[in-house]
Amino acid sequence: MRLKLVACEAFTREACYCIVDSPHVVDPEFTKIASHNNSDELRRILQNKIDEAGSISGKYDALLLLYGLCGNATVGLFSHNLKLIIPRVHDCCSLLLGSGRRFKECFGDNLSQPFWSVGHWERSKDCQSGKLFDPWFTKTFEEYKELYGEDNARYLREMAKLANLDEKVVYIEIPETRIPGWAEKLSLKAKEEKKQVSKIEGDIRLIRGLIHGAWDEKNYLIVKPNQKTVGIYDWDKVIEAEDVR
Repeated sequence: MRLKLVACEAFTREACYCIVDSPHVVDPEFTKIASHNNSDELRRILQNKIDEAGSISGKYDALLLLYGLCGNATVGLFSHNLKLIIPRVHDCCSLLLGSGRRFKECFGDNLSQPFWSVGHWERSKDCQSGKLFDPWFTKTFEEYKELYGEDNARYLREMAKLANLDEKVVYIEIPETRIPGWAEKLSLKAKEEKKQVSKIEGDIRLIRGLIHGAWDEKNYLIVKPNQKTVGIYDWDKVIEAEDVR
């Protein structure tokens, strides 16, 4: 098969590693890290990539999306003439851990727990600015209320409190893309900022399965032409497809 891959640049190393020994021809393209902070804009970008790939009749057998729900950025995507394949996970952390279940095991007590990976570390503006982790609840409650409504603003405030509760940062290290010394470098940086680092071994299997064409129904959603993605928001299916009307 010839496949088009659209992925967040946080997965550049992992995606390229899997492309090398994929049995298929894979054309990759990456979007900027943290684009999910504006989910509507990321959805627009992804839809444009889908439309562009589908405009060349017969060039691709499928388009792969290396994203989770990512703040609903992948909800409402559709294609008229190309299959879309997307992992059934909520976010990039689950992709780095190999499953949503593993994410729940590791982060179930604090779903907003800050984390880093090689890709996040080398491409994040926080790293470039010299800061390990900046609090993300940076506006006033009233400003968030005006932007997103009172209920959502309250939710964001509570999640911000949880995220900074124990001053811990998790480092997810993928064995296949491990960079010697980076975990130690992160620990030193955390010490400077009076934080603790907990290292978790990641799992590349969801990324490999996507790029190698091993799309089992449990782990991947196959969106057929003239269907669109719909959020389910549970721990199992996460995302589904329905016919475009």
